[in-house]
Amino acid sequence: EQQINAVKMLGKKDDPRAVEKLCSIAQKGSLSLQLRLDAIASLGEQQDSGAVPTLASILDAYKNEDPRIQIACVDAIIAIGDLRGGRALLHVLKNMNEYQEAVVLRTVESLAVIRHKTALNYLNEQVRENRLDEQVLIAVLHVLITVGDLTAAPFVVQFLDRDIPLDIRCAALTYLAYGRPQIIKTALQELALDRDGPSELRVLALAGLTKIDSNETKKTLAEIAEAAESLSSYAAQFLVEGKDYVEKLVRELRQDFIKKL
Repeated sequence: EQQINAVKMLGKKDDPRAVEKLCSIAQKGSLSLQLRLDAIASLGEQQDSGAVPTLASILDAYKNEDPRIQIACVDAIIAIGDLRGGRALLHVLKNMNEYQEAVVLRTVESLAVIRHKTALNYLNEQVRENRLDEQVLIAVLHVLITVGDLTAAPFVVQFLDRDIPLDIRCAALTYLAYGRPQIIKTALQELALDRDGPSELRVLALAGLTKIDSNETKKTLAEIAEAAESLSSYAAQFLVEGKDYVEKLVRELRQDFIKKL
């Protein structure tokens, strides 16, 4: 307990020697898990970019570290906010099969803060070639819309197919409806008008139609608003408040994603 308290105190000291000591503790596999986790968290508190090489070293796939240690390293890199940490994150992404899914997910999410261009490009490439597992793909799409990277839009269309699991379809439609709705205008109209379709997809489709903001899309919104059905009130709100309302929803989506990190 005294050691743990000492480690926590080191995280509050603005002293290069404190960072060196914390790095030493974080790397030492013979120490208790809790002590190492606290040392890594303290390195995040220090926000000293000098700790990034140590964190990257611990994240190396070949070290076979406890996933809790790996996630703590990712969190510390987020807290430090140094773009050089992006190289360590990219290493995790390029070796996904060597890590547990929870570590990969946290790494993907971290790119909403550490906007490492090469890592984001790599994720776009993985989306394009459809190489990502379900939960990782969903996380990637949320990150890409959060950072406003719409490079993968033409390739995300494939995830709207009815045979695709609903949570993936929702993530794909969120990305496209808020980002590039013009390329799926017909699909948006079909989804919005399908009374038997999932309500979450239909609401997203309404947002996409509102963002396109053409006479044709307004006509579709008006048709649903006047139909006295379950989504009529949503359609009316989108119709009245227009693109400003959609932009507000996009800002809230991005803020909520960042807040959870």
